[in-house]
Amino acid sequence: MRKRTRTNRRSGGTELFNLSASTERPLLHPCARELTDVPSETWNPMMRYILSLIALTTSAFGQAAPSIANVTNAALPALDLPPSSISLAPRSMATIWGTNLADTTVSSGSPWSSFLGGTEVHLANDTCFDFSCDLIANLIYVSPTQINFLVPDNGSTSCKNCTPTAYRIVLMRDGQRVDNRSYILGGPGRLIIDPFDIADYNVVFQVGYDCLFSYSLSDPASCGLSWSQGQHRAPLGAVTDALSAQLISSQVPVHQGQLITLWMTALYGGVTLSDKTGLLQQASPASIGFGVAQLGKDMVATIGSGFNGPFGTFMSPTPIWAGESPQFVGLDQVNVSFPTCANAPATAEKRYDAFLTYTSIETSTTVRIYLPFIVRPGDPDCRWTLNTTTTITSSVNPSVSGQAVTFTAIVSPSAVTGTVTLFDGSILLGSEVLSNGIATFTTSTLSAGNHSIVTTYNGDTNYGGSSTTRTQTVKASTTTTVTSSANPSISGRSVTFAATVSPSTATGTVIFTESSLLYGSSTIGTGTLSGGMATCFPPSTNLGAGNHSITATYNGDSNYGGSSGTLTQVVKLNTTTTLSSSLNPATFGQSVTFTATVSPCCIATGTVTFFDGSRTLGGGTLLALNGIMQATFSTSSLSVGNHSITASYGGDSNDNGSTSTILTQVVRPNTATTITSSPNPSVIGQSVTFTAAVTPSTATGTVTFFDGGSALITNLPMSGGKATFSVPNLSAGTHSITVVYSGDSDFGGSTSAVLTQTVNSH
Repeated sequence: MRKRTRTNRRSGGTELFNLSASTERPLLHPCARELTDVPSETWNPMMRYILSLIALTTSAFGQAAPSIANVTNAALPALDLPPSSISLAPRSMATIWGTNLADTTVSSGSPWSSFLGGTEVHLANDTCFDFSCDLIANLIYVSPTQINFLVPDNGSTSCKNCTPTAYRIVLMRDGQRVDNRSYILGGPGRLIIDPFDIADYNVVFQVGYDCLFSYSLSDPASCGLSWSQGQHRAPLGAVTDALSAQLISSQVPVHQGQLITLWMTALYGGVTLSDKTGLLQQASPASIGFGVAQLGKDMVATIGSGFNGPFGTFMSPTPIWAGESPQFVGLDQVNVSFPTCANAPATAEKRYDAFLTYTSIETSTTVRIYLPFIVRPGDPDCRWTLNTTTTITSSVNPSVSGQAVTFTAIVSPSAVTGTVTLFDGSILLGSEVLSNGIATFTTSTLSAGNHSIVTTYNGDTNYGGSSTTRTQTVKASTTTTVTSSANPSISGRSVTFAATVSPSTATGTVIFTESSLLYGSSTIGTGTLSGGMATCFPPSTNLGAGNHSITATYNGDSNYGGSSGTLTQVVKLNTTTTLSSSLNPATFGQSVTFTATVSPCCIATGTVTFFDGSRTLGGGTLLALNGIMQATFSTSSLSVGNHSITASYGGDSNDNGSTSTILTQVVRPNTATTITSSPNPSVIGQSVTFTAAVTPSTATGTVTFFDGGSALITNLPMSGGKATFSVPNLSAGTHSITVVYSGDSDFGGSTSAVLTQTVNSH
């Protein structure tokens, strides 16, 4: 007789499905055999010894040793494999059938425990007997006759075409390892972990350690383990075709009208024990909600009880069955028909991401599972197009009347094709073809005022249209000019700048800035417009010598756009020029050098022009000589008389020009000086008289007599153009006698030729 014990699943307790060993054998696979079915005569002495130890150990704990009869895929009995071995993918779900597998019946939610009902499930490698080689499985449900567990990841899930790794299933009961070594080479409890590639392996019950395998390629969040993990979480389990038990996957998508089964581990609230079936079930199951997701986002019109829109009715049917699985203890299931659209037959295949939702009656929480959905040719056409969003940006906003504005329309996703149309209200601005989801429009014809720019994507065969609107503000244009109270100006002197903004009704402020190579850039003041004019009085220290770019920037107001104007303000230093002569007075024909000195040093550049009265003598280039800026000019052509000499510096970009005071340059007539002696030759001790004669005889002044380089007498006055001097003691020999006339205010000086005076010794 079957005995069934149940605790309240709605209150979070466990569910007991105990089969009495005295009245009924455990559920076995048709090809399974019990441990006791193995002929004892085939065991060697070592195996007999191991079994004896196991028997002693289990006896010590007061319980029979667990017996593994079969290992199967947990969800789909149609895919069950012979008991000798089963090949499963890492992170998939498996079921162990047997006896004495656990102390109690316990189910676990995520995060799962590796120890339930006094039992642990270990996977031992056939070639390694060390305890550290074991893989420990996470347990979802345990009972004395059934264990649902997750196949551990053996580290090769990313490896395609790798060699499968074989393991034996070893149970830990109440801390004691139960390891029947007689089945190392086969038999119940043997599991092969087979690496896989998702692209070509339909994983049944494949799960992550925290996440169910996503059924949606575009929404990676559509996975999960329990009701409490959010709207993108699904109950642990699989979705299969109800008739063939084939897994719904991207390779095998669901279609309209298909009867599907949702396999779960926790249906939770609203289940009661049916007197007719003996199973826990929901008497009035909630409807399954269906919808369509595109690009990872739900289509708003399809969320809820069903899709009711311009393309027909996509209904949400009530499940045929919701409750305990009749086939597997510890698993729940919901059987439901996938809804059908109400349109004409489709002529081409179309694929979508569909989702289904199921709400717990007791907790009112909803789980969601995403499925690949196909509309086959001949099926009712659902005719969904992918949603798009259109945005538009402006290169400048607000802009100014006449200014070129570029509008950029961006349609998402970028795979869209077709055209985007741009309107200014009802006025067509243009239509452009999308490239990677982007189209641009440039216009400079927008008048002053606010413009409602409407951008419309017209859609294509796969994507629906969308539109957006933005306000483009266009202000009236203005012009700004700058003037200066003095230009060029002198460093240190104040300058007033004025900005004139047209039209004069513009309001607001004008910012004045200046920039120069020498002083950099800075703001020098701000002026408020009054009648279209704003003034600025910058500190004089801000305007050093040089060229300054003065910019007046009007920032605009609510009605007028900004504008700017620029003025080049020249600021110069004052200079002084002084003049000197190398020889003054000079004698006619004698070379005279004039030197002009310009200060301050040492920035001034350029040339200096020398004048004799109003007559230009010539020019010289300024050079820095010993820390002084000087220019020179030499001439020997000045006529006899007084000359008014000036030097004029013309200035440069940083310096003002200046003119020296008048230098009176005196040029005197030439004179001729001769010398005679008597007697010549003379005798030593004899007095010799030297006579100097200067022509013209009207010359006055003095003469000096020299014997070689030694003066015989200096500054001897002349009379009538002559001067006489006697020397009584010339030494014997030859003497070179010269006389130098020093000149006077009217005549220039001159030097005689050498007179040879011979003095004999007797």
